[in-house]
Amino acid sequence: MDIDYFKKINDTFGHQAGDACGGHSLRVIQGFADILRDYSDSQNIVCRYGGEEFVLALPGLTQDKAFEYAEQIRLSFQAACLESGGKEIHTTVSGGVAVFPDHGKTTDELLQVVAQALYAAKLHGRNCIKRVQSN
Repeated sequence: MDIDYFKKINDTFGHQAGDACGGHSLRVIQGFADILRDYSDSQNIVCRYGGEEFVLALPGLTQDKAFEYAEQIRLSFQAACLESGGKEIHTTVSGGVAVFPDHGKTTDELLQVVAQALYAAKLHGRNCIKRVQSN
């Protein structure tokens, strides 16, 4: 999953507040991480993959269940009103969903197809989740 228009948040609220040193951008990342944590249990693996990208590993779920899970997270983040420095920040996330080993036999293969689904979500207008199509 990837926070939509994250660069615009940095540009709008100032790079001096950047995601590495605190402020508005970090508040957005923390807000999304809080939602991920709220939806996670001890079986799930949630990590920040880089910048505004996050990876969720959901052992034992079918692609349909993982899609539903990601969609709930997307809707929760869309509804969230994050506040930082007296300013409200509204944003959304896009994501891709794939299943091991159906869509990739290695971590790299799986991440590559998930990234393709994420890019498809962004091309589709963002604020959506796309599934990897089975062969």
